Amino acid sequence: MPEALFWLLLTGEIPTESQVQALSKDWASRAALPSHVVTMLNNFPSNLHPMSQLVCAVAALNSESKFAKAYTEGIHKSKYWEVSHLFQHLVEAFLMLLCVLNAFLVLIPAFVSNQRNCR
Repeated sequence: MPEALFWLLLTGEIPTESQVQALSKDWASRAALPSHVVTMLNNFPSNLHPMSQLVCAVAALNSESKFAKAYTEGIHKSKYWEVSHLFQHLVEAFLMLLCVLNAFLVLIPAFVSNQRNCR
């Protein structure tokens, strides 16, 4: 399972079955693309290359970033780069990107065959 390997790489420990299931559940809860990203993808020209669509989708995810939200809410510079904040935000961003990449990879065949609005 990719979740078990991810856990091992992140913690250096072999996960228990319950840890793998919890991680799977967490990833599944993050798997949906935000509606504004889906709308954007649906509105692209049908000949736009899938990698260009992916770049745009990832950039549009900034609206979901806890890192960007903390910045917008005025977190003090001295707190912004503290390891606890930085690590938490980087893990959140990585997980969001991982789940979105997975969702996007499922959609690529539809983009390549020009079947729009099939999500």
